[in-house]
Amino acid sequence: MSDTRLDRAARSSNALSKSLSIAVISRDNLVVTPTDHPTKANTTNTATQMCHFCTDIPPRIINDYDVPCAGNIFGTSLQSRVFPPYLSLYDSVCGFPAKWLHTCGNLNVRQGRPGGIRMIRARRGQVTGVTRLSAGVLETEVVCEGVNSHAICYPDLTGPVAPGDWVILNTNAVQLKLGTGGYHFVMWVEGRESLGGACGPGHIIKARYTPFQVCCLTAEEEGSQYHEALKEPKPIHGIPVVACELHSMVAPVAAGIKEATGNEAKVAYVMTDGGALPAAFSKLARNLRDKALIDSIITCGHAFGGDLESVNVYSALCVAKECTDADAVVVAMGPGQVGTGTKYGFSGIEQGIAINAAHSLGGIPILAPRISFFDLRGRHFGVSHHTITVLAQVVLVDCVVVLPEMLPGRWEFIKSQLSGKNLAKQYVIVTENGMSAVKRLQKDGIDVATMGRTVPEDPEFFLAAGAAGVFAGRLVMERKARV
Repeated sequence: MSDTRLDRAARSSNALSKSLSIAVISRDNLVVTPTDHPTKANTTNTATQMCHFCTDIPPRIINDYDVPCAGNIFGTSLQSRVFPPYLSLYDSVCGFPAKWLHTCGNLNVRQGRPGGIRMIRARRGQVTGVTRLSAGVLETEVVCEGVNSHAICYPDLTGPVAPGDWVILNTNAVQLKLGTGGYHFVMWVEGRESLGGACGPGHIIKARYTPFQVCCLTAEEEGSQYHEALKEPKPIHGIPVVACELHSMVAPVAAGIKEATGNEAKVAYVMTDGGALPAAFSKLARNLRDKALIDSIITCGHAFGGDLESVNVYSALCVAKECTDADAVVVAMGPGQVGTGTKYGFSGIEQGIAINAAHSLGGIPILAPRISFFDLRGRHFGVSHHTITVLAQVVLVDCVVVLPEMLPGRWEFIKSQLSGKNLAKQYVIVTENGMSAVKRLQKDGIDVATMGRTVPEDPEFFLAAGAAGVFAGRLVMERKARV
C-alpha cells in the first residue's frame, strides 16, 4: 500500500489504530510475531523488521474491507502460530502476499478456509487409452499416482488427448469417492502451448471468472438469429412444463410424453446448472436424443453445450417455445445432485424455481415428485423431504403434482405425508399410470438408475416421473385437439 493510503488509513480513526495488531511472518521458521500498528511514525521500523525478506513494499493494513484474512484462518489469531509451507497459496486469495498477512484484532473480517486452500487437488498422470463417448467428451484411461484410473476429457476445453500424453488431472472427485462424477478430469495436456483461435461468435461467458470460463452464443444475445423473437417473447400459454429434481427423472418424463402423444410431441429438455455444467457429460441425454425421446437440449445458466444456450431458466422456457417450437418442456439439472442432509442444502431446490418460472410465463407447471420405498434413508422414504420442502417453502404458485398409481398401502402413506404438511389442499394432486413410460424406456434400451438403483429395484421412483410425463403428454394432445 502507498504511503498516501497508509496515511489515510492511520488518520481515519485513532480507535482503529489501537484495535489493530500486525503480524509479521518470519521466512526462516514461519512463526508469526506481533508488532505495533504501522502508523506514519513507525512505518520505517516495521518495514525494517521485514527487510530480511522484502524491503521494497511496505506492509499493508486490513481495515474494514471484506476480504479473507489469514488472521482467522485457524479460528484464532495468527500470533504464535506456525504455518505450513502452503501458506503462500493465500497470496491469490487475500489479494496480497502471504508474507505480509495481518491479523485484524477485533475487526469483523470474513474467516478464511480452515487448514489452507484445498479447493482443487491436481496431480500429473499419463494417458494410456482413449474412448470417444461423443463429439464433446472422451473417456481416458490414465495412470495417476501409480494407480490405473479413468478420466474425462472435454476436447473443446483442453484439446484432444492421445495415449502417451502427460496431463494435469483434477482428482477431487476420485479422492472424495463421489458417485455420478467419480472420475478424474483432464485440466491440461503438458506441452500444449495454445488452444483455439479467436472466441466467438457469441460473447456470453459461462463458468464465469474460473480458469475454464467458456464463450457461448446464447439465443438471447444480439448476435443470435433469435434475438428479435426473444426481445419481447410471447407467453408460453398451454405448454406443459415438467420440473424434475434429479437428472434421472428426465428419461421417464420424456418417455411418458412421447408415449402419450404417439411420438407427435416435440420435447425440449432445459438443462439447468444445478449439476454437471457440460451437457456432453450426460450419457443419458445423448441416449435420449439418439432414441428421439427428446428433440432439443437447451443449456441455461452456467450449463453449456446444448443445442441452444440460454442465460436463465425463465429465458430458456421462452427459447423452448420460440426457437424449438416445443410442445412440452422438461426442466432438470444435469447429472450430479448436491445434498447435505439439511432442509435447504440441496441443489434440487431449483425445482421450485422452475415451477414458478413456468407459471409466471403462462405455462402449465407440473411437479414430478421424488418418491421411493427402497431408499433406506428415512428423509427420502415415501415422498422425499426434498419434494416436501420445495412444495412447502419454494413454490409460490399453483401447480399440478402427479402421483403414480401404486399399491394401496403405499398410496396411503404418501397421502398421509402430503396431508400432514397441508400440501394436498394447496396444490392440484392427480394420479396417473406411469407404466407406459417405463415400458418405453425398456423398449428403447434406455438404461437409467437413481442412486445406483434400477427400475426393478426402485419402481415408484421411475413410475412417478413417468406419470408426470404421461400427464403432460395428455395435456399436449388436448391442446392440439383445440387448435
